[in-house]
Amino acid sequence: MSTYGYVGKFGRTPDIDNGDTNEEVWDGTGAYTFLTVATELTVSSSSALDITTGTGARSVTVFYLDANWREQSAVVPLNGQNASATTITCIRVYRAYITTVGTGGVNAGDIWIGSGALTNGVPANKNAGILTGLGQTLMAIYSVPAQAVGGAKVVKWYATCGAAQAAYATVALQTREFGEGWRTRRVLNIGEGGKGGEEFPEGLTPTVSAKADIRIRVLTNGVINTSIAAGFDLELLDA
Repeated sequence: MSTYGYVGKFGRTPDIDNGDTNEEVWDGTGAYTFLTVATELTVSSSSALDITTGTGARSVTVFYLDANWREQSAVVPLNGQNASATTITCIRVYRAYITTVGTGGVNAGDIWIGSGALTNGVPANKNAGILTGLGQTLMAIYSVPAQAVGGAKVVKWYATCGAAQAAYATVALQTREFGEGWRTRRVLNIGEGGKGGEEFPEGLTPTVSAKADIRIRVLTNGVINTSIAAGFDLELLDA
């Protein structure tokens, strides 16, 4: 097989508390909900300054998989706390970043890509987010596009735990083949301010097929108000 491309995914859960379990590493709170059917998503911000004429972010580029699991991208103009006039129909959204900005240079509010009713710019269902001032999604979640007909290899993965007193966490690299259940491929126990990870030698890399999901999930956490950063690198394979 030849190489179709390479992907680096990295994320951060900004505030995980003692007793919180089974939460993906992403910009939202709680467990991440994967779409089960192609859904029309909107883009909005918690700040009225994130608008085409505002001082915050004026547009974002969204990367997603369409109903046929094929890679697509779209530049979406922002409309403050209202849904953008541009909608995206997708089965997965895995990355977004601000494209054009006003004098502030960054997004003034939390930008959300999701569906359902908006409350002050925040949708009922969140599929990706760009937190205030960060300019890009931070989500250790990915789905292999249909174009990578040979699937994907996980080349490397890692996780770090914020330096909060007595902080610790158990973090898992998990994969799910299309139509199947989640499988834990590796586990790390990390302590206060600690980090861990693995680079996989050829022949021992966890592999998945096209349309598979990959995520890093916090299984357990031992202190309030800490953060977990984690990520993985993939080699996508062609026929």
